[in-house]
Amino acid sequence: MWPRKTAVNPEVILWPPKNQSSSSLCWYTAPTGAYEAQRVVMNQPYIEFSNGYGAGRITGGKDRGGWGDDAFNDMENHGLCPTQYCPNNQAGLDKKYRTDANAKIASENRIADGWWKLEPNNIEQVASLLL
Repeated sequence: MWPRKTAVNPEVILWPPKNQSSSSLCWYTAPTGAYEAQRVVMNQPYIEFSNGYGAGRITGGKDRGGWGDDAFNDMENHGLCPTQYCPNNQAGLDKKYRTDANAKIASENRIADGWWKLEPNNIEQVASLLL
Protein backbone atom coordinates (compact mmCIF):
# COMPACT_ATOMS: atom_id res chain seq x y z
CA MET A 1 0.00 0.00 0.00
CA TRP A 2 1.28 3.44 -0.88
CA PRO A 3 2.71 5.56 0.57
CA ARG A 4 4.74 3.49 2.96
CA LYS A 5 7.57 4.04 5.38
CA THR A 6 10.91 2.29 5.05
CA ALA A 7 11.92 -0.34 7.58
CA VAL A 8 15.42 1.13 7.87
CA ASN A 9 14.28 4.69 8.58
CA PRO A 10 10.60 5.21 9.46
CA GLU A 11 11.01 8.95 8.81
CA VAL A 12 11.45 8.24 5.09
CA ILE A 13 8.21 7.91 3.13
CA LEU A 14 8.10 6.12 -0.20
CA TRP A 15 5.54 6.30 -2.99
CA PRO A 16 5.54 4.39 -6.28
CA PRO A 17 7.62 5.67 -9.17
CA LYS A 18 5.75 7.28 -12.03
CA ASN A 19 6.22 5.15 -15.13
CA GLN A 20 5.53 6.50 -18.60
CA SER A 21 5.88 2.95 -19.97
CA SER A 22 6.46 3.06 -23.72
CA SER A 23 4.53 6.29 -24.21
CA SER A 24 5.90 9.64 -25.38
CA LEU A 25 4.41 11.39 -22.36
CA CYS A 26 7.56 12.14 -20.33
CA TRP A 27 6.70 15.84 -20.53
CA TYR A 28 3.40 15.21 -18.66
CA THR A 29 4.55 12.23 -16.57
CA ALA A 30 7.30 14.06 -14.66
CA PRO A 31 5.12 16.99 -13.51
CA THR A 32 2.35 14.54 -12.57
CA GLY A 33 4.77 12.50 -10.46
CA ALA A 34 6.10 15.68 -8.87
CA TYR A 35 2.57 16.70 -7.88
CA GLU A 36 1.89 13.26 -6.40
CA ALA A 37 5.10 13.54 -4.36
CA GLN A 38 4.34 17.10 -3.28
CA ARG A 39 0.97 16.01 -1.90
CA VAL A 40 2.64 13.31 0.24
CA VAL A 41 5.29 15.73 1.52
CA MET A 42 2.50 18.16 2.48
CA ASN A 43 0.73 15.39 4.48
CA GLN A 44 -2.09 15.02 1.98
CA PRO A 45 -3.28 11.56 1.02
CA TYR A 46 -1.44 9.82 -1.79
CA ILE A 47 -3.45 9.79 -5.01
CA GLU A 48 -2.12 8.39 -8.27
CA PHE A 49 -3.02 10.78 -11.09
CA SER A 50 -3.27 9.99 -14.79
CA ASN A 51 -0.61 11.46 -17.04
CA GLY A 52 -2.71 10.51 -20.07
CA TYR A 53 -5.79 12.51 -19.06
CA GLY A 54 -4.25 15.97 -19.39
CA ALA A 55 -1.80 15.00 -22.12
CA GLY A 56 -4.71 13.74 -24.20
CA ARG A 57 -6.45 17.06 -23.82
CA ILE A 58 -3.37 18.86 -25.14
CA THR A 59 -2.46 16.43 -27.94
CA GLY A 60 -5.97 15.61 -29.09
CA GLY A 61 -5.51 12.03 -27.90
CA LYS A 62 -2.23 11.43 -29.75
CA ASP A 63 0.79 9.78 -28.11
CA ARG A 64 3.39 12.43 -28.88
CA GLY A 65 5.94 14.55 -27.11
CA GLY A 66 5.30 17.97 -25.65
CA TRP A 67 6.63 20.60 -23.26
CA GLY A 68 6.62 20.41 -19.47
CA ASP A 69 5.44 24.01 -19.33
CA ASP A 70 2.34 23.01 -21.31
CA ALA A 71 1.73 20.26 -18.76
CA PHE A 72 2.05 22.67 -15.83
CA ASN A 73 -0.30 25.16 -17.48
CA ASP A 74 -2.84 22.39 -18.08
CA MET A 75 -2.52 21.14 -14.49
CA GLU A 76 -3.00 24.70 -13.25
CA ASN A 77 -6.03 25.44 -15.45
CA HIS A 78 -7.78 22.05 -15.57
CA GLY A 79 -6.28 19.84 -12.85
CA LEU A 80 -5.39 16.17 -12.72
CA CYS A 81 -7.71 13.18 -12.89
CA PRO A 82 -7.02 10.23 -10.55
CA THR A 83 -6.21 6.92 -12.22
CA GLN A 84 -9.31 5.35 -10.70
CA TYR A 85 -11.24 7.39 -13.31
CA CYS A 86 -8.70 7.53 -16.16
CA PRO A 87 -5.73 5.17 -16.72
CA ASN A 88 -2.13 6.23 -17.23
CA ASN A 89 -0.20 6.46 -20.48
CA GLN A 90 -1.64 5.59 -23.89
CA ALA A 91 -4.91 4.16 -22.50
CA GLY A 92 -5.65 7.49 -20.78
CA LEU A 93 -5.30 9.42 -24.03
CA ASP A 94 -8.65 8.07 -25.24
CA LYS A 95 -11.27 10.81 -25.46
CA LYS A 96 -13.82 8.54 -23.77
CA TYR A 97 -12.14 9.55 -20.47
CA ARG A 98 -12.53 13.30 -21.07
CA THR A 99 -16.03 13.45 -19.67
CA ASP A 100 -17.75 16.24 -17.76
CA ALA A 101 -17.63 14.08 -14.62
CA ASN A 102 -13.85 13.56 -14.93
CA ALA A 103 -13.34 17.26 -15.70
CA LYS A 104 -15.10 18.12 -12.44
CA ILE A 105 -12.95 15.63 -10.50
CA ALA A 106 -9.79 16.98 -12.16
CA SER A 107 -10.77 20.57 -11.33
CA GLU A 108 -10.62 19.61 -7.64
CA ASN A 109 -6.96 18.64 -8.13
CA ARG A 110 -5.43 21.72 -9.70
CA ILE A 111 -1.87 22.64 -8.90
CA ALA A 112 -1.48 25.83 -6.93
CA ASP A 113 -0.45 29.10 -8.49
CA GLY A 114 3.15 30.03 -8.04
CA TRP A 115 5.00 27.38 -9.97
CA TRP A 116 8.26 28.85 -11.11
CA LYS A 117 8.30 29.10 -14.88
CA LEU A 118 11.58 29.41 -16.69
CA GLU A 119 12.21 32.61 -18.55
CA PRO A 120 13.49 32.24 -22.11
CA ASN A 121 17.27 32.60 -22.44
CA ASN A 122 17.85 32.92 -18.68
CA ILE A 123 21.12 31.04 -18.22
CA GLU A 124 20.98 31.30 -14.40
CA GLN A 125 17.64 29.49 -14.27
CA VAL A 126 18.81 26.82 -16.70
CA ALA A 127 22.06 26.32 -14.76
CA SER A 128 20.10 25.94 -11.50
CA LEU A 129 18.34 22.92 -13.04
CA LEU A 130 21.68 21.23 -13.63
CA LEU A 131 22.90 21.54 -10.03
